Amino acid sequence: MSATAYSGPIIVCREDPLTSLGSSAPVGIPGNQNPDAGPSMFHMAIAMLDPREQYTYEQGQGQNPLGFDYAGNAINTTPTVGWLSAIFQVADYAPGTAATFSLAPIASAATASLSITLTATAQNGVTPGTTMTNAVTGQTVTNLWRIDSNPAPYTFGTGTYGVWDPANPPIGRCISIAAASGTNLSANTFTISGYDAYGYPISQSLAGPNANTVTTGKAFKWVSGITIAATASAGSTFSIGVSDTYGFPLFASAFGYIRAFWNNSNVETSAATTFTAGNALTNSTASDVRGTVGLAGLTISNGARKLQMWQSLPPTSLTLSAMFGTNPPA
Repeated sequence: MSATAYSGPIIVCREDPLTSLGSSAPVGIPGNQNPDAGPSMFHMAIAMLDPREQYTYEQGQGQNPLGFDYAGNAINTTPTVGWLSAIFQVADYAPGTAATFSLAPIASAATASLSITLTATAQNGVTPGTTMTNAVTGQTVTNLWRIDSNPAPYTFGTGTYGVWDPANPPIGRCISIAAASGTNLSANTFTISGYDAYGYPISQSLAGPNANTVTTGKAFKWVSGITIAATASAGSTFSIGVSDTYGFPLFASAFGYIRAFWNNSNVETSAATTFTAGNALTNSTASDVRGTVGLAGLTISNGARKLQMWQSLPPTSLTLSAMFGTNPPA
């Protein structure tokens, strides 16, 4: 396929509402307007073309890598190049309150291999009795505990085209298990089952807490159930909730690719911020495939404080599998 080149500048605009269609325009749409007007979308981000002769694109040049030196001589080994621009707004929302009891209230006993009883009422951003679509099977799954809001698009015009809505982003949160003073469950294994923010099945197995709080490495958007491997002894007091550690919607290999603000304060330089890079492994003990950022050492989420976040992608991540951390992408 040959390259398509234009001699710019290229201006993308809505058409003149005072001409063409006039009174024959569809109801609710001004004359000669594009009913699907919105941001332009590109397959692999955009880049600024290098304008120097030996690196730029010349009108009519062949498909194979080809540049020209200042004398106009062909350089067959030089491709057309530019500078990548790939920064994406991925979050602008107020997560529900982080609470160690929002999924399961304080419990004093649990029986081996049986599901822990989860909350029956909505609280702190956790909503029971929700449904979603399994991204692998396409089937509807019911009776789930959803964390924060449903991931949703923000559409333009007639709703045909849109972007992932930063106010309702595909961002999950890590699950926390807290044990009271004197309770040691570190020899026991808890297994959380559910789905990530894109609807892919995930599970996490981790050792229980010892008079402290432990947190999953994976970020969940929906929880389907939680089991415990061995019976907790009488008097073992623990609870399960949602933490202030958030999963990235795009693969993050290093914190340098993240720009984040919490409650209008930059978190990138805060010693309280933690970062875990995306993990290619998908087993039940691995961390999140796209990575996580932890804000637990900062002011706690309360349903009003906002997380605002942008992600950058390097050229090596601009493929379908690398962009989401797994192949096939999850």
